[in-house]
Amino acid sequence: MSSNASRYRASCESGRCELSPTSAVLDVGPVEASLQALPGQSRPLWMLDPEPRPVSAHSCAAADWKPRNLGPLLRAGRNRHIGYSTNIVKGEGERMTDLLGRASPCNDAPSHLASYPNLGRKLNNGVTVALSSFAPAGKSGRNQPGNQCSYQAYLTDGSGNPVNLGKEVIPPFTSIYSVIRKGSAAWIGVQFNGYAREFPQGGSFVVAVDLCGGYVLWKSNNYTSNGDLVLVGDDYLITGYGFTAEKRIIQVRDAHSGKVLQTLGIPGDPEAMNFNQGLLTVKTNHGEVSFELLR
Repeated sequence: MSSNASRYRASCESGRCELSPTSAVLDVGPVEASLQALPGQSRPLWMLDPEPRPVSAHSCAAADWKPRNLGPLLRAGRNRHIGYSTNIVKGEGERMTDLLGRASPCNDAPSHLASYPNLGRKLNNGVTVALSSFAPAGKSGRNQPGNQCSYQAYLTDGSGNPVNLGKEVIPPFTSIYSVIRKGSAAWIGVQFNGYAREFPQGGSFVVAVDLCGGYVLWKSNNYTSNGDLVLVGDDYLITGYGFTAEKRIIQVRDAHSGKVLQTLGIPGDPEAMNFNQGLLTVKTNHGEVSFELLR
């Protein structure tokens, strides 16, 4: 382990662990392999450096969040469109998986409460998500102890302003699982792993943020997103939700305003959304369903 390993510890007072809100994120390389030795951890961890983030030479422009006048995006069907060319971007992350890995303390019954609290992750889409604090939040509805976590999200190149996602946005016992980015606009999926009735304080939603201005634009209703996040073109955001006997849906939103344009039933939990020549196929634990893209 490197000589810097002792710096990777949070300052904890009164049960609350906090990190510098301007912390950078460092790659944990081979020399720090012991820091990655966590059961089931498939991705490298990123440990927060307490030094301030450098001033970036890059500039950014605030996203255009003006609501659009949009029609329906999907209809049931299996017809492909050979010439379909609209750009489709999927969120980075996995359903029912904490974006920061198994070391994250941000659910109920966390397994590594104090091992590696200073976690962050640089995503391939140019966004960094970092854990900024966590504190005990009592027990969830299934009587398991857990934490209230807070995060920062920011552009990895140092441009823009960090978005603080505290308890006003992130409910207890929940974690970030996916992030999708278009320019300085980003949509962040927040989830719990269980039944909605076990998490009455909310979760499983998407929140829109501006990574240039450093603020939150809108948040969807609870219990509407725990599957893939997908941006179709510049305007349509698709989310999916489902868990065992609960409602199983996909929703189409105006990505700028968050307005729900369509709510469509699916046969099971939304395990994956796949696109091919203008056809969306939603894979569920009870079979597949297909939708034609109209835009």
